[in-house]
Amino acid sequence: MIYEAVSLLLLSLSVVFSILAVEANSLYRSIFGLFGMTASIGVLFILMAAYYAGIAQLLIYAGGLIALMLIIVSLTVGKEK
Repeated sequence: MIYEAVSLLLLSLSVVFSILAVEANSLYRSIFGLFGMTASIGVLFILMAAYYAGIAQLLIYAGGLIALMLIIVSLTVGKEK
């Protein structure tokens, strides 16, 4: 019962964060939405006993890729005009 509720909560959080990532006007909010989506999917992998996939999802996508995107956006803000 609790497993299904937590799974449903993580899936709904993933959908909400992905909509936030697509519909946000700011690049920082889009990156935050992408972070929330990848983190919730990583926790969902761990919950489904796919530990290596979940840890890889959290480390590579939610950690490294988001940090790289934040650095790229912060270095290029204002140069597109």
